[in-house]
Amino acid sequence: MISTKRFRVDLPLVFILLLGVFLNTYNIWLDSYANTYYTTAVASMLQNFHNFFFGSLDSAGSVTVDKPPVTFWIQTASAYLFGLHGWSVILPQALAGVGSIVLIYLLVKPSFGTAAARIAALVMACTPVAVAVSRTNNIDSMLVFTLLLGTWFLFRAVKRNSVLSLLGAFALIGLGFNMKMLQAYMILPAFVLFYLFAFKSTWKKKAGVLSGALALMLLISVSWAVIVDSIPASERPYIGSSETNSVLELAFGYNGVSRLTGNQGGGPGGGDRGGMPGGERRAADGQTGDAVGTAPGTAGTGASSVGTGGGRNDAGGGAGDNGALPGGSGATGGSAAAPSGADGGGMPGAPGSDGQGQPLGFGGGGPGGGSGGMFGTGEKGPLRLFQSALSGQASWMIPFAALASAALLAGLRRSNFTRKHKESLFWLAWLLPGMAFFSVAGFFHHYYLIMLAPPVAALAGAGWSELWSAYRGSDGSFSSLHYGALQRDHRQRLDLWRRRCRRGGGHPAHHAEIQDNALLLRGSRRGTSRPAHRPGVLGGDSDYVRTQQHDSASGPFRRQ
Repeated sequence: MISTKRFRVDLPLVFILLLGVFLNTYNIWLDSYANTYYTTAVASMLQNFHNFFFGSLDSAGSVTVDKPPVTFWIQTASAYLFGLHGWSVILPQALAGVGSIVLIYLLVKPSFGTAAARIAALVMACTPVAVAVSRTNNIDSMLVFTLLLGTWFLFRAVKRNSVLSLLGAFALIGLGFNMKMLQAYMILPAFVLFYLFAFKSTWKKKAGVLSGALALMLLISVSWAVIVDSIPASERPYIGSSETNSVLELAFGYNGVSRLTGNQGGGPGGGDRGGMPGGERRAADGQTGDAVGTAPGTAGTGASSVGTGGGRNDAGGGAGDNGALPGGSGATGGSAAAPSGADGGGMPGAPGSDGQGQPLGFGGGGPGGGSGGMFGTGEKGPLRLFQSALSGQASWMIPFAALASAALLAGLRRSNFTRKHKESLFWLAWLLPGMAFFSVAGFFHHYYLIMLAPPVAALAGAGWSELWSAYRGSDGSFSSLHYGALQRDHRQRLDLWRRRCRRGGGHPAHHAEIQDNALLLRGSRRGTSRPAHRPGVLGGDSDYVRTQQHDSASGPFRRQ
């Protein structure tokens, strides 16, 4: 007979998921074309397989977007099924956001319990930046879901000692690289450390398996890039935002080192976004999303012309004469408007935006804007995440996550290195490098902070459960948190009794109470304490107060 216990529905989780669905999808159908830079690429990719494979920005297949195409392949599939709308290209990210809530729950529950998993899922569902990004067609929500899925495979590999699951975990990091390049590698230290400390095997075998997993990850990471770079430049689109028309250079340049240094300068064939041979450059305005035309127009039929630079065009106009996307460039010659909202710009088209391309709550400031940083991301420094420019996105629970981490790792010893400790260290190894990067990076957007949401949610949920357990104690009576207060109370009572004895006023009842408390303290240290419901054992407070009042009035320490 099959037990139904394993199929029992967790109703609080259902409500949390419904909340996540509501937050991620409400009113997305009112968004015409979301981030038009990426929606324009999806429209182009619907035209033919050539554009689909390369992630071409324009229907002529002359330039790509500035990211690998995996997420856009998913968005294109959604647009193929439901038609090209704002909501159809947003839907995959909204569902990925809900999927991330489920994965956080599944990752936290086995080691920390159902209550911790529910809290972690709720924090993930309500993290402002996670909600905001899931309501756009930007890549980050899909990337986080992919990395969390890889984490699930990693935890499964450790639990079952499965090499196959481990390879799957690192393979998913490689897939994440083909979504947003080096950003996917931010969790690599956490994966490596957790594997080394938690996987049960000899160190020699661990090193061999890890080498194979990393090799697989790198192979998947560069697979699309190597294929594209091996094709003659005349037979493929130009790699947008690259300086040398190379995907690998884009990965380690504009989408790599430049994020840290803040240098966005385009080379002869590059530019800040959608660069074309000839050196046209797109100067993105992070506040408004307006652009100096460099990107080609997106024609519904026929080839589109390439912008020749110079003229300024807004990407918010109607459909072009050649059937471009509404709000797209639709060039008929001359310069074409670059679709707004690429990395150089804000997040135009996000539901609930402020009319300038920024979702509500994302702060303002274009390059060099008033909020500090290149895109209003605050000033570099250890407290950058807590400055007004970023504090409302993902930092709201970081202080509690820090307190929770201290509780989770309290009493950690080499001889007592449990699964809870290992998983806590995993989430910290995900969180801390991310915090360090965003504290010093010169070029990133607010919505990148979704990378911090999973570890913060997991630590908050697990830590809350641990703190509550420490407060209650394993048997619901006393705990280590009570012990310090109990010890101080005992010392005060003992000192008071000694003073009364010196004055000849000691009472046998007081002596018995102190002896009981001393026995209780010793039992508490051994973890064998019993509930203190008996009068005289922490229950003689009224007598204690009366004794203090008597001393205050008649003893040597009375008020003068």
